[in-house]
Amino acid sequence: TGIPRRSRWFTPEPAGWRSSKLAASAQARKPQGLTAQQRERHTRRMSSLRDMGGDVENALERVGVPSYVIDRHGIIRWVNPAARRLVGDVRGRQFTSVVSAEETRRAKEAFARKISGIEKQSDHEVVLVDADGDRVAVEISSVSLYSGDRIVGVFGQVVDVEEGQPPLMHPHLTPRQ
Repeated sequence: TGIPRRSRWFTPEPAGWRSSKLAASAQARKPQGLTAQQRERHTRRMSSLRDMGGDVENALERVGVPSYVIDRHGIIRWVNPAARRLVGDVRGRQFTSVVSAEETRRAKEAFARKISGIEKQSDHEVVLVDADGDRVAVEISSVSLYSGDRIVGVFGQVVDVEEGQPPLMHPHLTPRQ
């Protein structure tokens, strides 16, 4: 009971907890959300989509392009049937479980940039582990998923699946490593 319990979310940091150089760089990297004009354009586009009465969710289930949603904690919440054919039913698992070992760090960094709002959209080439445990080189296009002004996750689609020989594990490692 001698140790005070602090919440890392609601307790202000003590003065001087960062150097001025770090504080300045943090301000420069401030997350960039949607501007009022972008929100207005987005609302107009979405309302016209709703006015059509189209069932986008059903369309995403039926489309032949592997698609997924990852929540802000990195847990895969939804994959369409095309994605299930590629990596299996991975709902409820961390997204890093389908990324090859050497790509994990880069994938985590890209995810963090989307969740923080630094990067809204990106295209990356990555090596995934498919349902059979084989390596598959793919290109992924992903965007931050918003609920109002708040980022709630990441939506992505596999743009290109490389056919042929999968890439080597790592050019600098021997089989024992």
